[in-house]
Amino acid sequence: MSHHRTWRERCAVYIVTVHSDFIATSPWAWPDAFDTGTAYVKNISLMEARAIAMGFNKAAMEKRAADVQCWDRQWAVAGACIRNRWMDRFEDVPERPQLPMPTRRTSYTPEEIERLLTACDQARLPNLAEMSPGQWWRTLITTIVNTGVRWQKAIEAAGLPEWPQDDRKGLSATFHRLCRLAEIYGANGFHGLRRAYVARQEGGAA
Repeated sequence: MSHHRTWRERCAVYIVTVHSDFIATSPWAWPDAFDTGTAYVKNISLMEARAIAMGFNKAAMEKRAADVQCWDRQWAVAGACIRNRWMDRFEDVPERPQLPMPTRRTSYTPEEIERLLTACDQARLPNLAEMSPGQWWRTLITTIVNTGVRWQKAIEAAGLPEWPQDDRKGLSATFHRLCRLAEIYGANGFHGLRRAYVARQEGGAA
């Protein structure tokens, strides 16, 4: 994958039929080859494409684990992999409108937040003298979930040391890594934490 790709770049998701000997240990696994493939959804951002592919593949792994004989060997790949390895096989593939596109989520569930807080123990940044990376991230996430404020305001409200101003991409990359470690896909980043606060408030008012 090119190092110049961005999360906002327009992308696509394709569904491929992998070989019978393909064994995925995570939703991020890439097949070395496939039998057939069709377009699933096009003209979305790379972030959306990866979230959709990961959600599809997580369900595929569950199907395979339940009954390998009944698994249809369907696997999702984002357009980045297609362009690099199999572009000549996807120049004129038909769409698959009969496949429902997963609903885009905007919030984290309470269970996902618990997993995310646990994953904070594996954070490597920020490198601070005052506290561990895990403590910094747990405090930030808890503050956003409990107040609904933006992450910049949450840092200020919690009295946390500032993330380096010249490394904001590192903050986002670290957060997405924690989400992957917690097996959370497509929950809309920091905004999803703010929406979790709103959902909890609405639930309490019901």
